[in-house]
Amino acid sequence: MTQLNIKVAYVVFGISVAGIASALELADKGYLVCLVALQSDLEITNFLSIASTPLNTEELTGEAFWALAVSELKRKNVALFTAISIESLSLNNSENDLFFTLRGILQGQPYSLSFNAAVFAPGGSISIDLPSELNSDHLRGFSVNFCAWSDGVVYRNAKVAVVGNNDRVVEEALHLAKYAQEVTIICELEVPLTSKLLLDKALQEKKIHLLSETKVKRILSTPTNEITGVLVRKQNTDLFLDVTGVFFATRVQPDWSLWGGIQSADLLIGQSRLFPCGIALGIYPYDFKALYNDGIRAAKACIQTNFGNL
Repeated sequence: MTQLNIKVAYVVFGISVAGIASALELADKGYLVCLVALQSDLEITNFLSIASTPLNTEELTGEAFWALAVSELKRKNVALFTAISIESLSLNNSENDLFFTLRGILQGQPYSLSFNAAVFAPGGSISIDLPSELNSDHLRGFSVNFCAWSDGVVYRNAKVAVVGNNDRVVEEALHLAKYAQEVTIICELEVPLTSKLLLDKALQEKKIHLLSETKVKRILSTPTNEITGVLVRKQNTDLFLDVTGVFFATRVQPDWSLWGGIQSADLLIGQSRLFPCGIALGIYPYDFKALYNDGIRAAKACIQTNFGNL
């Protein structure tokens, strides 16, 4: 079977909000660019809604946002590779060759994709910051939530709890405080693992209360699975929290294996050959405007390397 040989200036890895933004920005500046799907990408169309970004002026469903993005990508001649498998990524030593060569199967045909620099905008895999006494089986059937940005507005003037031990739980609490009457952070540790600045900001918010060194024992609900409260244990004492909403902080773990791991990626970043953005830099997966703007930032940084000439 004949191998398909492709040469472009830049490749954007990741069908994500940040990846779409990077690809469009590079195309706007007249560069040949490919947008390549990764196995670890979060499915954009699975999001309930995507808030306004520079691409969409109003909130869209995931499906509608993806349709708009595909239309813009095609209009700007971005090569969109979704049905793709990646077998190897190599670095070229010859000055006459482009820096990277990617090999695999594209729509059933062997391919070789060569390029000089890349934007890394992965989706990553979501993990839930569950208390040690719970697992995902315990949550089945309950109306729990995993994103304050998508679901927070539903709990206007309500009492809610946010469960977690890292910076995400604090960020979600701050966002929920815009809508809820009262927000309780339930943390197994003495304090969440976050910056002092962020924690102080949360604790200065009158609506937010921290319940530290506390574990969730049980989520209470009606026969129709509407939450009526949470039973927690603090210092060998059981407490009842009167809440109607429970949020579990989530973490997103980018997959750096394409680059040989995070250490190898750091070397490429230092050589201005790899430009991570969005979730890869810790931006929350539902902060769509921030993701989009960071994708544009990465594209501009990529262009400044002057590796765009083939």
